Amino acid sequence: MFSIPPRLFLLVSALCCTAVLAGDSTKAVFAHVVQGDFQNYAQQDYEDDMTLALTAGISAFAMNVGHDTTDSDQMTKAFAAAEAVGFKLFFSFDMVYFSNADGSRWIYDEYLTPFGPSSAHYTYDSKIFVSTFSGEVDGRYLDAASSFDDSNTAWSTLFDKVKSGLGLDVYYAPDWNDVSKVPSNTWGGAQMFWEAWPAKGSADDLTLDTANSYMSACTSAGLDLLAPVGAFFQVHQNSGNNYVYNSNNFLLPNHYTDLINMSPGPQFIELLSWNDFGEAHYLGPVRSSAGIPSGAEGYATDKFDHTPMLTLSAYYNSWFVNGAPPTIKTEGIVWWYRPHPKDLVASSDSVDKPEGADTMDDSIYVAVLIPSGSSAANVIITVGGTAGDPTAVSEGVNLIQADLKAGDTAVELVDSSGNSLLSGSGDSIASSIETYNFNYHCYVLPADADASTLFDMGSTASGATGTTSKTSMTTITAARESRSATATAAVNTGTSSGATSSAAATSGSGSGSNGDTTSSAAKTSSTSSGSTSTSDSSSDSSSSSPLSAEYMGLKMYWWIAIIAAIPVLLLVAYIVVAHGSNKPKTSPSAGRRKRTKDVESDDTDSELDGGSSRDGDTSTDDSDQNDHEKTRLKR
Repeated sequence: MFSIPPRLFLLVSALCCTAVLAGDSTKAVFAHVVQGDFQNYAQQDYEDDMTLALTAGISAFAMNVGHDTTDSDQMTKAFAAAEAVGFKLFFSFDMVYFSNADGSRWIYDEYLTPFGPSSAHYTYDSKIFVSTFSGEVDGRYLDAASSFDDSNTAWSTLFDKVKSGLGLDVYYAPDWNDVSKVPSNTWGGAQMFWEAWPAKGSADDLTLDTANSYMSACTSAGLDLLAPVGAFFQVHQNSGNNYVYNSNNFLLPNHYTDLINMSPGPQFIELLSWNDFGEAHYLGPVRSSAGIPSGAEGYATDKFDHTPMLTLSAYYNSWFVNGAPPTIKTEGIVWWYRPHPKDLVASSDSVDKPEGADTMDDSIYVAVLIPSGSSAANVIITVGGTAGDPTAVSEGVNLIQADLKAGDTAVELVDSSGNSLLSGSGDSIASSIETYNFNYHCYVLPADADASTLFDMGSTASGATGTTSKTSMTTITAARESRSATATAAVNTGTSSGATSSAAATSGSGSGSNGDTTSSAAKTSSTSSGSTSTSDSSSDSSSSSPLSAEYMGLKMYWWIAIIAAIPVLLLVAYIVVAHGSNKPKTSPSAGRRKRTKDVESDDTDSELDGGSSRDGDTSTDDSDQNDHEKTRLKR
C-alpha cells in the first residue's frame, strides 16, 4: 500500500506553513504626499483626503518628510486621522534633508519611535514599510556619509536599532534612480525608481525600458518592485525652476496599463503625487489650507482640479490589485486639456516659456466609461466651438483625443438615436495669454461622480481575456505600436475631427434628454477589439456570476485558508495510510529507494533584457532629479 514518507510529509508541511506565515503578499497602491505642502492642514483635512484616497483604491500615503518644524504636530494629526478612518501611512524620508549628520537620529527619535508602533502605520510582511526620496547620490547619503556603502551601513545600523529599541522589523523600499545600484539593496524589501514621465525635452511616449530594467535587477536581488505612475508635470515658479515633462497620449492610463501587464511586474504602485502643487502632478484636492509653493499660485488652484484623474486612476488601481479590471457600473466621462495651445506667446510673464513646452501635444483627452448593456453609441467632442464627428464607443474604457483649439469646449455621450446621455462643458481654451500655464483642466461626468459611483471597486469584471490594439489618432500621428492587454473591457482610441456636426454638446449633465445630435455623421478612425466581457452592471447581487470578486479578484484569505489546510490533510492521509495496514515487510531493504537531494535554482522567469534609463544607460541622469528637488524645498 502506498504511504507518504515522513520526511516528505514534513517537508511539504513546512513549505505550506511557510507560505501561510510569510505574510500578506497582496499588491498595493500608494500616493506620494509632500508633507511640506500640508503644514497648515487640520486633522479633518487629513481625514477628508484619506477617505477620498480609500474610495479610489489607495492603500496608504507615502509621507514625504523633510524634517520641518511642523512635522511632529502634523504627523500627530495625520496618524490620528488615519486611525479614525482606517487608513495607513508610512514615511518616505527626503534625503535632501536627512543627509544631515543627525539624519538617522531624527528618523529614529522623531518619526519611527512615536509613529512606527501606530496601528495606522502601513506594514508589509509584518514589517513597517519605510521608503525614501533619493539617497543614492553624493550629497544625499544618510548621516552625511562619505560614500554610498557607508550610507547603506548607516541604514543597517538604524534598522538594527529600530529592531532592538522598538521591536519592529523594517521593510525598506528606497528610491534609487540608478539601476546599477540595486544589488546594494540587501535588506530584502523593495526598490523604487522615480521615472513616471518621459525625459525632459522628449516628445516620445514613456516606455517600459526603465521599469523592465529595474524589474530584472529586482528579480536577481530578490526584491519587490515599487513603480511610479504620474499624470502631469509642470513647474513654472521662477527662471531657475521652469520646465515640463510631456504627458501626451494618455500617459496615466496607457503607462499604468503597461505596468499592469508586465510579467513579472511590480508589487507596488506609487501615484506621483497626491499634493505636489509646485510640479502640478497632484491628484488630490487643492484645499484652502494647502500650502501652495511660491510662484505656483497661478496654476495650482481649484480651477485646475485634478481629482477627476484620481477617479480615473481608481479603475487601474483596482485592476492592478485584483488582477482584472473592475466592473464599470454606469456611463462616465473623464476629460482633460491645457488652457492654451503651446505656441502662444505670453504678453507679460516675468518667466520664459517652460523648457520642454514644445514637446507637448495640443490635444483634448477624453476617457469614456461604458458599462455592459449600455445604450451609449457615440461621443461628440466640441473644440473651438465646433462639434466634431461622432466617435463610436463600446463597453469598457474608450480613450479618444481631439485637436486642441482656441474657443469653447464640450463633450456629449449619445445613444444610437442621438439622444443625450451625458453632456458637459469645460473652460474655454485661450487664443491669447498674459502668462504661461501648462497645467491641465480636468472634468468628470456626471459632475458628482467618484470611483464608488463609477466602478465596483470590490470586484472585477468577468469574462474571457482578450487582446486590445491601441492606435493613435489619425489626425495626430501615425499608428502607435500595438499593445497586448489582458483586459476584459475593450480599450479604444479614436479621433474626433474638427468637422462640422449638427450636434452641439450642452453644458451640465443629464440622462435620456433629447439632443439635436445627428448620428449619421462620418465616424473617425478607431480601432477596437471586441469585448468578451460578460459582466452584469446590475446592482442585484443575486444575478452575478459564480466567478465573483472572491474568485476573480484572487482574495488572499481564500488562498491562505486553502494552503493552510494542505498540511492537515496530508497528516490525516499519512496516519490512515501508514497505520491502516499491519502487513510485515519481507525484507528490511525491500522497496527502499535511493534518495537524492536535488538542489535546484529558483524557478523564475528569464530575466528581462536590461532597458535603458532616461539617458540610454543603466543610470538615470541626475539632472532630472536635481531639477525635481528644487521644488521640494521647505515651504
